Amino acid sequence: MPYARLLLSPTVLANAVTEFGAYWGLSLLIAWFPPYLIAGLGVPDSTAHAIAAVPWAVNAACIIGLSWYSQRLLNRGVSSRMARGVLGAGSVFVGGLALVAMPYVDGLWLKVLIVTIGISIPSVIYVLGPAVISEITPVAQRGGLLAINNATVTSAGLVAPYLTGSVIQSAATQAEGYVQGFFICGVITLVAGLIGMLFIRPEADLRRFE
Repeated sequence: MPYARLLLSPTVLANAVTEFGAYWGLSLLIAWFPPYLIAGLGVPDSTAHAIAAVPWAVNAACIIGLSWYSQRLLNRGVSSRMARGVLGAGSVFVGGLALVAMPYVDGLWLKVLIVTIGISIPSVIYVLGPAVISEITPVAQRGGLLAINNATVTSAGLVAPYLTGSVIQSAATQAEGYVQGFFICGVITLVAGLIGMLFIRPEADLRRFE
């Protein structure tokens, strides 16, 4: 099948957008979350690094737990659109809602909880997204399409830290800049999750390809 037809299918495009949104948050977790704790919230260095490990632990638990639940839904006869598309993209949408709400909450641990939810829950799309692509792609082309998808999605790792750094630098205060950066991340994640829930439809694309 022509790669152009595969790449321009609604499911593949929406999946790439959804994973891109989730990866945007993951990039900020790596690049800007520890500095935010230290410079934005005034947490001591040693404590900040311990706190910064919390989202990673929750991240792993979310990936394992939600992936297991997705497979359980499939085994019960739930459509792939619901068990993979809506569940994965919905998790990204929920993460976006949490990050958008972060500027409006007070307290160190509540902010840490919000960031943890906003970045960890969407991570399940890194498992369910490739499964969706593999489902609708001919076997001989799966490796190529997954590689293209991965290269596209991880470009967020270049854009997100740079853009967030620019926002922090131009803000009135560092603390305000960090809040704005995570709010922007929330909007991007929320929109990406909504697009995924609407347009990731592997069964429909598979029928069209056949």
